[in-house]
Amino acid sequence: MQIDLSDKTAIVTASTKGIGLATAKGLAAAGTTVVLNGRTKESIDAAIASLRGSGRGAVRGVVADIGTAAGCATLIEAEPVADILVNNVAYVAWGDFNEIADEAWNQSWQTNVMAPVKLCRHYLQGMKAANWGRVVFVSSESARNIQPDLVAYGATKLATHALSRGLAKHVAGTGVTVNVFRPGAVDTAMQAYIRSQHPDRVGAELHERFTRNHETGALLTPEQSASALLARLTGHDTGQIWDAIHLSTGENR
Repeated sequence: MQIDLSDKTAIVTASTKGIGLATAKGLAAAGTTVVLNGRTKESIDAAIASLRGSGRGAVRGVVADIGTAAGCATLIEAEPVADILVNNVAYVAWGDFNEIADEAWNQSWQTNVMAPVKLCRHYLQGMKAANWGRVVFVSSESARNIQPDLVAYGATKLATHALSRGLAKHVAGTGVTVNVFRPGAVDTAMQAYIRSQHPDRVGAELHERFTRNHETGALLTPEQSASALLARLTGHDTGQIWDAIHLSTGENR
């Protein structure tokens, strides 16, 4: 992948591991100044150490829980300008529909929808003024194929599809693009966590799918998925849903 984003600054939320970290690494390799985000200084320090020497771009971090309004405000105050915003943060609530607590629904909505809304409300202003910007919402197959055990997660991710298309129209003609990226079936910490749980806790069907995908080698690496995102980033398509190359029809992260 030969792209040059050496004059750009990118913010990738929830970027201390998995798809977020792999995306940050690819951006740094392209010369981008990358702002990592995580909830603890330790996780950010570890992520920065893992990126050391991997690219031409500078890397720095902001400790902020993007799943809260205060965390969004902290990130914006620390990094008021960005050319690229990758909304990668996600909160996953799973279980039977009747058993998902209101608090889990509220946290799903705050993290997966309202956090990107708050960040876009701020960063799109600077992007429009600069006549260039890239916003990406990292989504999930769960938004297209909503499963009973992931209805809260799927519903909020589907909401970001509508948000992305609406924002694409809002910034049309300004040089800013807004798109959704579905990362495919990726071997992430969420996948590992669900596999480690008792089927009664996460749902037998969900547990069986995630276990099968892992055992059959059907999962993409975070780096493979991130490269599919980065390959599209400098294009001019907007209001689109990008899919990573699927090695299987398994579940997303």
